[in-house]
Amino acid sequence: MSRRKPVDSGHDNLGVDMDPHGDVDGVKSYSNSMPPSPRLNINRIAYSVRDFNEEFETVEPIKKTLQSKVSRHFIGAFTCSPGDFIRSVFPIIDWVKNYKVKQWLLADLISGFTVAIFQAPQSMGYSLIAHVPPVHGLYTSFFPCIMYTLFGTSRHSSIGAFAIVSGVMTGNIIVKVMLDAGQSLEQIEKTAMGETVTEAAITTVSSITTSSITTIQPGFNDDRIKIEPAEIAAAISFVMGVIMPLGSLLRLGFISIYLSDQFLSGFTTAAALYIFTSQLRYLTGVHLPYRSGYFAIIKTVLDLIEKWTQIKIPCVLISFVCICILLFSKIYINKWLFKKGIQIPFPIELLVVIGATLVSTVFDFHGNYGVPVVGHIQAGLPAPKLPRWEVVQMIALKSIPLALVGFTIALSIGKIYGRKHGYNVVPNQELFAIGVSNFFGSLFSCLPVAASLPRSVTQEASGGKTQLVSIINSFLIFFVLMYLSPLLDKLPNCVLASIIAVALRGLLAQSRQFHMYWKISKLDGAVWMITFLSVIILDIDLGLYFSLASSLLILIYKSSRPKTYLLGPINETDVYVPVKKYVAANCIEGIKIYQFCGPLHFASLEFFKSDMLKKIGIDLNELINLRKNKFPEGSQEGRRRSRKDIRSLDSQIELMTNPKWASVIRECRIVIVDCSMLSYIDANGVTGLKITAQEFGQVGIRFFLAGCAPHVIQMLSKDHFFQEVGQNNVFISVHDAVLVANNFIGAYSEPKIQNSPIVIEPFSSRDKHKTNS
Repeated sequence: MSRRKPVDSGHDNLGVDMDPHGDVDGVKSYSNSMPPSPRLNINRIAYSVRDFNEEFETVEPIKKTLQSKVSRHFIGAFTCSPGDFIRSVFPIIDWVKNYKVKQWLLADLISGFTVAIFQAPQSMGYSLIAHVPPVHGLYTSFFPCIMYTLFGTSRHSSIGAFAIVSGVMTGNIIVKVMLDAGQSLEQIEKTAMGETVTEAAITTVSSITTSSITTIQPGFNDDRIKIEPAEIAAAISFVMGVIMPLGSLLRLGFISIYLSDQFLSGFTTAAALYIFTSQLRYLTGVHLPYRSGYFAIIKTVLDLIEKWTQIKIPCVLISFVCICILLFSKIYINKWLFKKGIQIPFPIELLVVIGATLVSTVFDFHGNYGVPVVGHIQAGLPAPKLPRWEVVQMIALKSIPLALVGFTIALSIGKIYGRKHGYNVVPNQELFAIGVSNFFGSLFSCLPVAASLPRSVTQEASGGKTQLVSIINSFLIFFVLMYLSPLLDKLPNCVLASIIAVALRGLLAQSRQFHMYWKISKLDGAVWMITFLSVIILDIDLGLYFSLASSLLILIYKSSRPKTYLLGPINETDVYVPVKKYVAANCIEGIKIYQFCGPLHFASLEFFKSDMLKKIGIDLNELINLRKNKFPEGSQEGRRRSRKDIRSLDSQIELMTNPKWASVIRECRIVIVDCSMLSYIDANGVTGLKITAQEFGQVGIRFFLAGCAPHVIQMLSKDHFFQEVGQNNVFISVHDAVLVANNFIGAYSEPKIQNSPIVIEPFSSRDKHKTNS
């Protein structure tokens, strides 16, 4: 087609037609309060990619070497000015510099007090999940918060002990390590309850050999007795504090994008069930064995049923009363306060802890009724020390999932409030901040930390504006540690377990999200259910690995099976939509428009070809074989003159009159692939397009590409697509391709077959002689 001859799209010029229902002067308002819809009129030639690039000058891209790309990715952050670098490492500088004292200070003070009221009892409860003394939960609420205030970019995330990371995942590792170390289950439980353990109370698991013990403390046979749950928890924090800043320096913050919302929802819901079952021993007062591995939750419930005669009625009654009080406050009192415009939740957890401690002290629950209590809590702060290297070696690999989950949860919470309040949360800086917080906390026997969603909600709802809330919260926890912690020695463990059980309401309610995901997408629902069931059945760590692998496999499957459509114009306009979704859309006679909505790479290439042939209704292999049968290949001389010419011509006529061939060719003379939704293409994809174009050409069907993005055009050019197929077969839009296709269909009554074996020439005298003979 000549570029000088424009192909009119049916309109004369570009203009705007006013709504006929409007007034002449345009003053009258419209019923939907919207301006009139403009009308688009276009008059230009139909452009192929070659024509377009010849008429409009392109900008040559700057070629970047692999070294420059790597340097920009890994050390780009260090090429800025010293001031910018310091501000990026210490985000506290920005919000302190712009702090609005009159507007924010009072709100941050109120929010800091509110969060501290909730954090103190919750952190003590989470320590029971991890099988460490409750005082370590208070340590975790103090030291890491200070570090995150300096380095974190989220202004509303409440950093500290969190049920999933600090509780169930840490506790799972602690139980396994202590059992491998020859520590008895009784010792784990007594240590968690803060009881003093004598040499006689320490038993060794008979299955543990001397060699396995010396792997923990080489050369010291008795040092295994000194391994405590708190030391293992600190070692986990130490490992997280090393690998997370290292990941930040390597710019690995993008890894969190592979943990989808469905994955996190299913994982946290299953983990909430683990937390609840781990609290049954405290809610009922029964000494249950610590279960891990396959079907751990079911085994724990069966253990409780088996030992139902050992249930302590006082513990059950205390737990029941506390849970009822907490639920009443959460459901009714907070709702009433919110209706009155008071956004601060009622501090019922603090009142329950104070009231239970007073009642337990007056009536001596521990001495008279055998109710387990928190026990002695030493006032003051621990001396800093590094975890033993032998313990660090044991849990190094086991700590990686905690780092991944902790970072993902913290980043998700940070982004939620960052979008809401208009500030940026930087993934790599968050990875660094959480890592530094864990490293600093490991020096003071803290549990691994992450962002807590319930406390973050409370911090934002109570009016918190900046991380000054964490500083105020930390000082209040410091005051508790220095002066008030000894007063909590009579607090029943079942009270803390009740607080944790009620706090799990939100996590357990996530089970309703499965129906939502399943309704939106069956694959998204499958990710949720696979994650949930794998964690329930296989245990936390194995379930995490299996569900993460399954989630990635489903992602790959979705990438290799994208949505595809057969397009048609709406009422002969230049708008092309799926013909199965719009009544007014119909396929153009002789033209099939196929849209592929996803990446075209080695994994999706086979689906692309098979689905395209299925949608356009062509069995390409059958047509190629039918053609080969009619035109057998022979030597060049055999394909020239003589009777073979007549037989070849007869074969072509027979082929054209074949009902199957004629029907297919009549319906599909030209195939157009809409590449506007093609997000990515690799070398395999380009090769597949070239082969497909050649195969269509063998049966006389033209193959066009339309709407290719610049990066797709670049890939086609690099892989010699234009040299082998031609630039004239690639167009800037679907409508341009359709207009040119209509020209081709109008110019030729029958499709031309490429590489036709027919060569008709006049007979020579020699040929006549052979014929007569």
